[in-house]
Amino acid sequence: MREGKYEAGEAALRMKQNLDDGNPQMWDLFAYRIPDKEHRRHHRTGDKWRIYPTYDFTHCLCDSFEGITHSLCTTEFELSRVSYEWLCDELEVYKPMQREYGRLNVSGTVLSKRKIIELVNNGHVRAWDDPRLYTLIALRRRGIPPEAILSFVNELGVTKAASNIELKRFETSIRRYLELTVPRLMLVLEPLAVIIDDLDDDHLEMLDVPFSKDPIYGPVKATVRAFNPLFKSNNPATHPDGFLADINPDSEQIFPNAMIESGFEEIRQRAPWPAEAGEKITNAETSQANGADPTATKPRPETIRFQGIRFAYFYVDRETTTDNLILTR
Repeated sequence: MREGKYEAGEAALRMKQNLDDGNPQMWDLFAYRIPDKEHRRHHRTGDKWRIYPTYDFTHCLCDSFEGITHSLCTTEFELSRVSYEWLCDELEVYKPMQREYGRLNVSGTVLSKRKIIELVNNGHVRAWDDPRLYTLIALRRRGIPPEAILSFVNELGVTKAASNIELKRFETSIRRYLELTVPRLMLVLEPLAVIIDDLDDDHLEMLDVPFSKDPIYGPVKATVRAFNPLFKSNNPATHPDGFLADINPDSEQIFPNAMIESGFEEIRQRAPWPAEAGEKITNAETSQANGADPTATKPRPETIRFQGIRFAYFYVDRETTTDNLILTR
């Protein structure tokens, strides 16, 4: 098999288990198989390998090699715990503990990797970390602190029953956390020029306006991205024409001329918000110039968070440049 003498479907390697066991996960599961040529190429090793291990064979072994203490799975893998522990025992390697919990579903979006990749490939979202998605990297880019997610999960508790949560409940929990942990600033999405046409021609009014070259004393211009729900319904999977037909065409609004009051630079300099979350990134993880200390840390862009007074919460998006500050709601 490894030398390529067989084509896909002509041979496979199975584990010798117990066909008399009442659990199907003990019925000589496949350990290695030969994928077809279309799916054989690996993004790292290329065409080097002609055989690939199955999930049932690698799950417990990878956990064992990496020293995982608890392997947490959703309830559909409960029967797999038997084969998980059996293989570790047969090979006499360290055996982690597999435990199962109920799946947490969020209404009004999709969590399936297969569906998300369709959204990405068809250009409906920018990438896997698009703030309109609910992957962990998307939630991080959206500016949601890790502690806020943990707080939300703690509110729900852990159970083996499947849970369906509305987006509004999730967002309410996040706002409740941010209200006590981030600063406040005035922000105007669409500044309007005001003309007062009923004043006397000789009207004169003196105002004291702070003047300094330091940007901390002046308003800041920004591009604001305001995201709305990606789908029009609470269950896009039920659309008769498929979930892609339920996409909300107004899921993103862009305000290119927004203004933030003075004080934003101070908030930027004092990030992350909240400070105790410790969300920082090292120079080694970014494309820093040569000579930069690889161990030095700086706040991630999405940790520069604040509340736009009487409006919403905002953070600095990672696509921000020196000439264009991008905020996302």
